[in-house]
Amino acid sequence: MELWVIDDDTIYQMLVKRMVEKNHPGVSVDAYLNGKTAFEAFVRRYQSGDDVKLPDVVFLDINMPVMNGWEFLNSVLKSVPEKKITSTIYIVSSSIDRSDFEKAENYAIISKYLVKPVTKNDLETYLK
Repeated sequence: MELWVIDDDTIYQMLVKRMVEKNHPGVSVDAYLNGKTAFEAFVRRYQSGDDVKLPDVVFLDINMPVMNGWEFLNSVLKSVPEKKITSTIYIVSSSIDRSDFEKAENYAIISKYLVKPVTKNDLETYLK
């Protein structure tokens, strides 16, 4: 299983990676500091052929420089047919703004909105 953490907070990335390594040794973690680099990697994977797998799970922050989470989602949806997106995508944000929760509900590819920090129990639930 492969998890992508798309978040501009390197400390948060490190914490998630350590929790995953400790509790889910079969899960590999790739981290991206902004939506643009993650988007480029996502589309490269998709375009490289059917035998190349997209990440199983994506933890996506909303507020990032260069390309935010919403822009990442919109770019992915413009570049990859929705039915081909096999990744389970979770918004993971410190924002508790109701409008962000509502906006997330408008994206069929978002499985859930999680409020930071992700806990060990969250990983147990969402890395199945």
